[in-house]
Amino acid sequence: MRMARKVVVGVGAAALLVTCGVSASAADGGGASESAGAAVADMGAPPEVAGGEGVVGVKAGMCSGSPYNKRAKAIKKTVKLKKDYYNASPTVISVSYGTTMGYYDKDTNSHGNVWHKVQYSNIQNDWCGWVSDNWVELYYP
Repeated sequence: MRMARKVVVGVGAAALLVTCGVSASAADGGGASESAGAAVADMGAPPEVAGGEGVVGVKAGMCSGSPYNKRAKAIKKTVKLKKDYYNASPTVISVSYGTTMGYYDKDTNSHGNVWHKVQYSNIQNDWCGWVSDNWVELYYP
């Protein structure tokens, strides 16, 4: 027996409501049917949630926790998002001057340096990393 199940994909204003066919066993707590999984997979990633001029939206899932109503803007020619909050940590991705990122957290490492946990998103991917306080300007949109 097949039933229709509505699935929300994405967050906020960019969320999509998808109706997928699922088997009766899925409704009873079993696995979803192959067609339901394929329908969601074919849709790809949810659309960006833009927050203003030049702001790339923050999608849920890449950075743990919830984003603050704050943004971080790159103020150096090249800003490296680091895996951890140390300069010696591997670079996750580099972004250019003026790039706006979602803001998630702040921490101070053992050397006394302040670092911000940010998420950079583009049309295809999301990256979560730490940026030095000297590399970004924080603001409220």
